[in-house]
Amino acid sequence: MPNKPSAKKDLRKSLVRAKANTRIKTNVKSLYKKGLELAKESKKVEAEGTVQSFQQAVDKASKRRVISTNKARRMKSTLTKRVNAIA
Repeated sequence: MPNKPSAKKDLRKSLVRAKANTRIKTNVKSLYKKGLELAKESKKVEAEGTVQSFQQAVDKASKRRVISTNKARRMKSTLTKRVNAIA
């Protein structure tokens, strides 16, 4: 447990930020899984809508440095390839 007031404040800030980052990561992961599932089921129209929402969420998470830029690019590329492969 921190003793100094500034250390206590830093602890509070880090807990709040961790909570926000977890929420953002969970949203990104759920959209990614939903997109992959729709691609697997060959539902192209729904998958394209999910991909668009996913790309917005990933770009925002990357901009806020919740996830790395390369991971965001890798996930977007993978999901887009899977959706585009649907006949």
